[in-house]
This record gives sequence, structure tokens and C-alpha cells, in this order.
Amino acid sequence: MAGKIWQPTRRDAKDLERFIRKGTVVYTISETAKKYVATALYEPEYYVPHEFTHRAPFTGHWMTGHKSAWGLLSTEGAVYELQPKGMYRVGDPGPSCLDEFDLAQVRGAGRAQGWRSVI
Repeated sequence: MAGKIWQPTRRDAKDLERFIRKGTVVYTISETAKKYVATALYEPEYYVPHEFTHRAPFTGHWMTGHKSAWGLLSTEGAVYELQPKGMYRVGDPGPSCLDEFDLAQVRGAGRAQGWRSVI
């Protein structure tokens, strides 16, 4: 992956703060998705885009939502300048698993059994 990668250190936090301008988008890899989405059908790594839109009123640091660049590094880990390749965005739908199954069988199985037979 080309582009700058900032690690959660004081030196990189200062460098990220100097790099940011209004509208700058940086990316992190979601740790929560690694814990809860790791299955055979879906990839465990998802990226999250963060856009710096405003400055904090008291400190003057650039903010993405409610986090500053320092806060983003300390809570999310490494921050990437470019979008990670081969990963899905955390809010996008993943690959369809219905390609592996016959859609008619999936729809018909629930109707044939009925909900009362499951209980």
C-alpha cells in the first residue's frame, strides 16, 4: 500500500496534525469488525473513512466527528492516507451468500416448515 501510515505514537500524531487540512479523508481498519464478523463467508477486515471537517473550539485541533487526530490515533490504531485495497467499507453490504444457495429453496424452506414447527 502506497501512501503515508501513521502509528499511534506522539511523533506520528504531530505529523498527522500537520498533514490535515479541511476535507482531508484518512482511513482506519475497524477492530470491532475483526472481532465480530470473522466468518467463512465474510472478510474480517473493514475500513472506516474519517473526514476532518472542523476545528475544536478550545484547542483548535482538526476534528472528525467528535475525535481529534490525536484521539483517532489513540483509539483506532494506525491511520492510513489512502483507502485500503481489497477491503469493504464498514457500512457497505458484503458479498452475497445467495450465490452459493438456490434462492427458491431458501425462500421455500421457511414456508414449508412454518414458524410453529420450529418452536
